[in-house]
Formats: sequence, structure tokens, C-alpha cells
Amino acid sequence: MAGGLDVGIRGGKNNEYIANVHRRNGDKGLVVFTEELHEKETRFGFALNPVLGFEMAINGAFSGVTDGIHNGGDSAGYTGTNIVGTKVTFDSTDTFTGWPSGGTKSVKVDKALLGDVWQFDKGSTIDHGSFIAISMDLYVVSGYAAGNSIAMYAYDTGTGLQVGDKIFLEDFFNQQEFGTPHFLSFTLSELNVGIQTYDTYRMEIVEKTGAGIVFYLDKIRLEETTGSSEFDVIAPPNTKFYIEEFRFTFIGPNDTTLTDSSMPNISYNKILNLSKLPNGIGFSRTKRGNLLFFASITCLADSTRGGGVIDNVFSDGVNQHITLATRFRQPVLLDSRRDDTITVTVRDDLSSLISFTAVALGYTIEIINSSTI
Repeated sequence: MAGGLDVGIRGGKNNEYIANVHRRNGDKGLVVFTEELHEKETRFGFALNPVLGFEMAINGAFSGVTDGIHNGGDSAGYTGTNIVGTKVTFDSTDTFTGWPSGGTKSVKVDKALLGDVWQFDKGSTIDHGSFIAISMDLYVVSGYAAGNSIAMYAYDTGTGLQVGDKIFLEDFFNQQEFGTPHFLSFTLSELNVGIQTYDTYRMEIVEKTGAGIVFYLDKIRLEETTGSSEFDVIAPPNTKFYIEEFRFTFIGPNDTTLTDSSMPNISYNKILNLSKLPNGIGFSRTKRGNLLFFASITCLADSTRGGGVIDNVFSDGVNQHITLATRFRQPVLLDSRRDDTITVTVRDDLSSLISFTAVALGYTIEIINSSTI
């Protein structure tokens, strides 16, 4: 343009480099190149327990004495009562394949409304001193989709107050899996009851969308002892850990013979020689201390349905080695400045395996300004 300024981009040492406009195929522009701003370090982060290390072939099942809270009335337990609403039947005799697991009755919740509350009242102070967890069987018929939430908490009928914190059932199983029994368990520390006094456990519909949830509960009980253990993946200090892939590796006895077939002899409803796990291997992600995701792996198909791929399959004729690999479209970020973790929880007896480990593959970036989150 006549009379215009001659403007250019100059830089480099002593400003000796000038960027030029180039033309190609009728288009005009600058030629530039890019380079990573941050240095990346390859990272293999094993799921670790501070006592057990990375080996997860342990017995994590419940054992010891139990205190039955409610099983539909097949045996004596706490008294079930509708507090708000009338949608809960405490002695349902509905039957369907695989449920209930023993006994003839269960607790049925039939499309309870938002704000509905029901309770299991012992009638006296609950002595939870020797117990560490609550477990239950749950069967979802329909309706447990996003936007629905069921809370459970301790309650003192004498003071009319909630004790401790609420837990949410959907945080402990895959709520989109209908028509199959689920085993749920959570610790009393997660309820945060401490040494406080209470006599009741309550459940409440705290979020609702659609027609509502139809589900059944059975064998709700306090558990005394467990080998259940958590194995965590965290970012190294002062880094961000970008996880691109997560891998479970199982090694254990398995009959690899499959007549007239070239494919591996692996059952979809087992993990090597282990029958479908009653509780499942818990897999969860926590960000800033808040649970974002929970899934339970009871057999190989639970993982492959969610995008897991089986590889590293080999055998010596007696023992078999397989890896379940899940690759993420976008890296999962764990930030060392926050309470970010990926947690694997063993809740069944896996001691017959030779080895079970989990590792996160990705890269770390050093945090230069640790005061910014």
C-alpha cells in the first residue's frame, strides 16, 4: 500500500532473523515450525500399596462375623420402614434368574420419588466398633441412568440428625449394567461415622430423572474383617502425569488346550482360572479428592466391553499370561498438587493367581510454577 509502513517480524540473537511471507498455490503466509514447550519424560506408574507394593494377587475377600441389617425378611434383622414415600417393599417375593442369592425375599424399591427416604432401624445403638464395612447385593431392573442418585447414611432417631457423611450407591458399581446382580461394599470410614452414636441406616433419593429406578437390595450387612486393599497410581512430586494407557496383567494357572482352534483358550466370564468374581476388581479415578468414575471388573468381558484389548497372550502349557490394555483417546491427567489418583481395589480372593499387577503408561511434565493449579 502506498505510504504504508514496512512491517516485519524480527527475532533471534541480535534480531538478525526476519520472517518472510511466502506464496504457494495462490495462498500466502509465514513458514513456521513448532517445538514442544515442555520437556516430557516417559513414565511407567505402577498401582502401589504402601504395605503390599505392586503385587495384587492377594485375598481381599470379607471374612469374620457379620451383622445382618436386612435381607428381605428371610431372617431377623433391622426394621425396615418408609419414612418419606411408600415405594419400598421390605419383603418382596419377586423372583428372576440369579436373584436373590439365597433366600426367597428381598427389598424392592419401585420408582421412588425425589426426596423419598427409607430406613433400617436396629432399635438400639449400633455397635460398629468391631465392624469395618457395609456390603449388600443390588439388582437394577431399569432406570438407573445419569441424573439419578441414591444416598445412604447413618442416622440417630433420638436426635433426629444424620451422623457422618452420605455415600452414593452409584459410586460403587456400574449403574448402566441392568439385569445382573452387583455386589457393593464401602467402609464405615467412608461414611465418616467415627465413634459417634446412631441406631439406623437410611437411604434417600437425592437426584431423579425419568420415570425412576426399579431395583432390589438383599443381604445388607456389616462386615467385620477384610483383606480388601487399595493400590494407587499418583503423579510424582511436582509433576503432571498424563496417562495414555492403563494395563492389567494377570498370570496364573489356566488350561490353554482348545481342540481344533488357533485362538487362545480364554473364557469371557472368567479371569484365567478364576470364576466370575462376586465383588469385582474396583477401578476408580479421583480428581481434587472427588470421585469421578468407578467401574467393577468381575471378568474379562467387563473390561473388553469398555474398550479394553487383550494382548501379550502366552502360556507354558500350565500357566497363562494375559494383559488387558485400555488406551485413552485423550490422556488422563493426574496432578501432584491435587488429590488426584487412579485406584485399583482388590475385594475378592485372587491369591490363586501367580501375579496380578496394574501399570499406567504415559509421560510426566515438570511443574515450573507450583503455586498455580
